[in-house]
Amino acid sequence: LHVFSNIGIRYDYIYLNKNQNISPRLSISYMINESEKFKFAWGYYYQPPNYDSYKYGIPTYANPKSQKAVHYIGGFHKRLSEKLEIRIESFYKIYRNLIPYYYLNGYRFSEQENEASGFAKGIDGQFKYNFGKWFGWISYSYLIAKAKRTNTPVHYYPRATDQRHTFSMIFNWK
Repeated sequence: LHVFSNIGIRYDYIYLNKNQNISPRLSISYMINESEKFKFAWGYYYQPPNYDSYKYGIPTYANPKSQKAVHYIGGFHKRLSEKLEIRIESFYKIYRNLIPYYYLNGYRFSEQENEASGFAKGIDGQFKYNFGKWFGWISYSYLIAKAKRTNTPVHYYPRATDQRHTFSMIFNWK
């Protein structure tokens, strides 16, 4: 039985909003054999506000707090050969304390309050290769990310990170 785990904790202090956060994290992987494994991860992640989201440019408790996300990630990795590997992961994220924003005439405006919640879910697939001097990967992601004001019956709206289909190819040469 080959089970590996990582347990961690992160402490953040944000000077401009005097916000302190403790972020527990856990990951577990199970090796089926030398070339296959399942992975699971869970954790809290905090993102400080963008500078334009602060009410004041000085440290104060009146500034918006960090935005919180709880991540759940599950995946499967398989090494097809010494030169080829495939990875598939699904994820679900719950957002709290989001700072709503809107666009007007191409400019982004922040509400400067933690008044929204939301979620993100999706799947990532990646094919990695290494052929001597050539190495890289081809990946595809499907992502839905939505938010809504916390205390309103308004429907969810897409977040800026809502990217339904992302395809990328990376080629490197040593």
